[in-house]
Amino acid sequence: MTTSMTNKQVQTLKVALDLDKNGKSSTAVEKYIMLGKSGLTWAFYSAAIKYEFGNGDMGQNSELALKYYKLALESDRKAEAMHSIARIYSMEGDFDKAFEYYTKLSKLENPLSQVGHYRLGVLYYSEGLATSSDLEKAIYHLHNSAKMGNIWALRGLAEIESKNGNKIRAILLNLKALALNVKYVCVDPTNPGFRAL
Repeated sequence: MTTSMTNKQVQTLKVALDLDKNGKSSTAVEKYIMLGKSGLTWAFYSAAIKYEFGNGDMGQNSELALKYYKLALESDRKAEAMHSIARIYSMEGDFDKAFEYYTKLSKLENPLSQVGHYRLGVLYYSEGLATSSDLEKAIYHLHNSAKMGNIWALRGLAEIESKNGNKIRAILLNLKALALNVKYVCVDPTNPGFRAL
């Protein structure tokens, strides 16, 4: 999906980056959108980030962020855009839409698919998305994410094991997470912190 850039596109990108650097994000976004419309669809992702988080001289606008993330789905930033769309829907409480995009993300051949699995596990476990079989689905997705190296998925599995009375298994999962050399993982198997992420 990556295409070579014309001289005009290179110059437009340089201007956008310079504007961004100098706190003129609203004008930079116009340039990113112009680049996206000229065929560089990855530039829509840059515009969407600015709308989602606000930056420089512009505030947040999740509606426009969603619009440009969706346009970026046609670029080599597809996984990142999909993750961002799902995150926005989740933060807005639209768990059906979040579920839809996290499911799509989990099926991609991309390192971010582990995030899709992790967030699906969290949705099934802590948001009560469907039925009592959610626990099995949560475990399935957390396990897949953990296999890909997501330490928070290991923490989630540890919490489930702890709540099911399997304290030793919970401690072993936490130790496995610690072995991944992440200094901020807590070994307390009763800590529900993984849901807060």
